[in-house]
Amino acid sequence: MIMESHVDALPARPDTKKSYSDGYSDEKAGHDDEKSPVSHNRETDHEDKMEDYVIGDPFPVDPNAPAEEHQLTISTLVAGCALGAVVGASNIYLGLTTGFTFGPQLFGAIFGFAIIKPLSRFFTNNSVLPHWLWGGEFGPKENVCVQTAATSAGGLGILFVSGIPAMYRLGLLSFNPADDIGKLFALTIDVAYFGVGFVIPLRKYFVIHRRLVFPTPSATAFTIRSLHSGKAGAIAARKKSLCLLITLLTALAYKVATGYAPGVLFDWHIGWTLYRLGWTSIIALENYGWYLEFTPAFFGAGMLSGLNASWSFLGGSILAWGIIAPALIATGKAVAVDISDEFPLKSMQAMKFKTFDDYLYAPSPRYWLLWPGVLIMLVFSFVELGMSSGSLIRAAGGVRTTIRNRVERYRNRNDPNAVYVDKDDNDPCPPEDRVPNYAWIGAIALSML
Repeated sequence: MIMESHVDALPARPDTKKSYSDGYSDEKAGHDDEKSPVSHNRETDHEDKMEDYVIGDPFPVDPNAPAEEHQLTISTLVAGCALGAVVGASNIYLGLTTGFTFGPQLFGAIFGFAIIKPLSRFFTNNSVLPHWLWGGEFGPKENVCVQTAATSAGGLGILFVSGIPAMYRLGLLSFNPADDIGKLFALTIDVAYFGVGFVIPLRKYFVIHRRLVFPTPSATAFTIRSLHSGKAGAIAARKKSLCLLITLLTALAYKVATGYAPGVLFDWHIGWTLYRLGWTSIIALENYGWYLEFTPAFFGAGMLSGLNASWSFLGGSILAWGIIAPALIATGKAVAVDISDEFPLKSMQAMKFKTFDDYLYAPSPRYWLLWPGVLIMLVFSFVELGMSSGSLIRAAGGVRTTIRNRVERYRNRNDPNAVYVDKDDNDPCPPEDRVPNYAWIGAIALSML
């Protein structure tokens, strides 16, 4: 199971029906305040708006935010991709080990601020380099671009913990991954291109129509806003960056130390220890994999997953390896393989067998448990999809109306008196900033080819 923290959506937020015109009115009010003699109330008014803020809606326009002429710059792309590559590498290890991957939004937002903010001040005041290279004053919009680049680069690691390992297990790629470098690049680029096109309709359905609040992106938005809140934001940024750096060094030191004392700091084989002390039957605890392994990556996964997911994992483990697996061995539905001539140690983790009959009549407990586990996830996913089918059908039924409105607008494009108002349009993004339909539809079509 590949699971990202930003996939877990909270219940739908209240439908405040804010359209892009509201954003324009707020922005216009902000500019009018600059010209008004009571400009000293701008900060107070902004704080009042934040008190009435509903999570998931666009932030009210901050009148104190710096003007950003260039948001997407070379520096943001380089820094974001580098930060995303770091998270992507760790996600490959974590994903292949636990099945979990986590988005690099917060990591990219905080470290992007810590890296680019001082550089932007230096190059803005001491360089003749163009702003499209460094962006000038580093603000929240450019910070969003950094974390977006980090998220995009880090998200590619999901492909290398799911589809590509399966292709190697099925023998669809070469034995040596170095021989498949061209295929891997092509597959990665194609999947990334497909994702860029497919994310547009998903945003419209989940964020605009369903009005779901996604925890990690929401936390990232609040973090970026706090980082750019004057001196207090700079102090918060330094503290958060220092906390991340200390955590990184601590995990690195712990990993190095476990290499010298693995049985003390890393894994505790309680069943094996008790067996050596004379409790012979407790060796089953070791054979079924019930031992403790202290891995910082797993600690972080538990902290990010929350109690619901953690309890579910614990319950699934007890059900699988405390009840079902022993029952399979006892009834002969699955077999264990001896791995030691001296001690009664057995392996129950085999996923590959010598003959086809072994897959049917002599599987390991792990291979047997694979199928009900996958079935549970598939059933839950399709049930969730079925419960949302009404919205999908209604959305599909609206395609005809959308096409008819587009045709009518095109016919009357030269009529200055023609005014079109979509009452169902509650997208906070202004029309001129939205991705045209032909762009993402064309992207999906080309990626399929």
